[in-house]
Amino acid sequence: MSDPRSVASNCWFSAVIFAIFGFGSFVGLPFGFPVIDSATGNLIALPTTLMWLIRSGAVLFAICALLSMKNPGAGELAQGVIGSIIGVGMIAIGVWDVASPWSSGLHPVLLFLLGIWNAWGVLSLVRRGGASAGST
Repeated sequence: MSDPRSVASNCWFSAVIFAIFGFGSFVGLPFGFPVIDSATGNLIALPTTLMWLIRSGAVLFAICALLSMKNPGAGELAQGVIGSIIGVGMIAIGVWDVASPWSSGLHPVLLFLLGIWNAWGVLSLVRRGGASAGST
């Protein structure tokens, strides 16, 4: 059985990191995404998708932290599943970034590394949390 505080801490850490990069431009941090084409005024799909992937990660990891306070196994499992999905999403956006004339705002190699790191790291959480997800 996982310690609820350590599971919640891991989830909160992920939520804060994702929030800094996803919502940081709202509070003046230099992490904005170029989502509007200044020449045409149109929305650019690639950086917008990355921005919302990171923002949704922040919200979902915060929900996992709250869930893990009630049921550490379920919170750990949810963090693993959500982190894996976000990791695969980052890799997909990295591929899209290479093939697109637009930039996502992050270098594709960084997207690949972050995606692999995120997906690989949380797969161990799924393995550990899967057995204890039903326990309270």
